[in-house]
Amino acid sequence: MLETPQIERRLNYITAGMIVTILGSWLTGSVVKSRAFTLFTDLVLFFCSTALAALLVGIMLGEGVIPQDIVPVLLFVMLGMFIFVVAIMLGSVLLQSSNAMEPSE
Repeated sequence: MLETPQIERRLNYITAGMIVTILGSWLTGSVVKSRAFTLFTDLVLFFCSTALAALLVGIMLGEGVIPQDIVPVLLFVMLGMFIFVVAIMLGSVLLQSSNAMEPSE
């Protein structure tokens, strides 16, 4: 790389940017590998998809695509699906944590 006065004046910023990038990528890699990050990401995606489904059902009810009489059935089915998926997620987390606590030979 050719040294120019512009690069020479910004050398401290370039070095600091490289250090922050390297340390940030290491920290991100260690965080992404953790179970807490996976659980948090799964919960955020799950709640966002549930909110989107509820929004779409609300729009279909407002536009008259779905009749008003079916609303209690939809709410009951959505609640059942929500509880089922949350139970699977929590069961998976509990199984992973109990497997991690067992001593390996």
